[in-house]
Amino acid sequence: FEGKKNTMTGSYQSTENVMLIKGDKYMDASVTAEFSTEYNSDNFAVGLRYNFYGKAYSDQWCQSYTGYACVITTYQQINSKADAVRYKYDIRSCNGEGQMPTIVQSGYWFQGKNALRVGEWYSLKFKAQGPELTCTITNRDTGVTISDIGTEDYEFANVTGYQMIGTYGKDNHYFEEVDVCDISPTAIPTAAPSAA
Repeated sequence: FEGKKNTMTGSYQSTENVMLIKGDKYMDASVTAEFSTEYNSDNFAVGLRYNFYGKAYSDQWCQSYTGYACVITTYQQINSKADAVRYKYDIRSCNGEGQMPTIVQSGYWFQGKNALRVGEWYSLKFKAQGPELTCTITNRDTGVTISDIGTEDYEFANVTGYQMIGTYGKDNHYFEEVDVCDISPTAIPTAAPSAA
């Protein structure tokens, strides 16, 4: 991931508009990115079940891959010095017809006391389990859920794929840690049988 490392916090500031697709292939999984945002922010996202497909949408969060993305759109006026950044977010599908439709969205801007606070750290978690898709924003330090959305979609319900993290807000987004968790039934340890 391209970025400038902050030697005090260990976090990375994105210096490019970039999308990174990698990892092992999972079907049922979650990806969590810890992030902080500054003024004049723009969109960032995490994704699951990504697979290269030449007929997929070739721009934004797809880049010729199919899969699902949880996208946060943030907004702050240029040169604004407000201590909060308003946002909304949605779950999108990068489908095989060259489109990127929104499946479900928050539908309104979170602002005022519900906005993201400049300089605070959050966790963006996106989970896909069968057809169930959920996206959650949590305050990293308090563990309090700020907001969440979810839906069901069957287009890629039984597809394994890579994970994605991306930003179109260069110099305004910081990432500290990205975790991927395999939540398929076979990945969950089975309890040892009890002695009779």
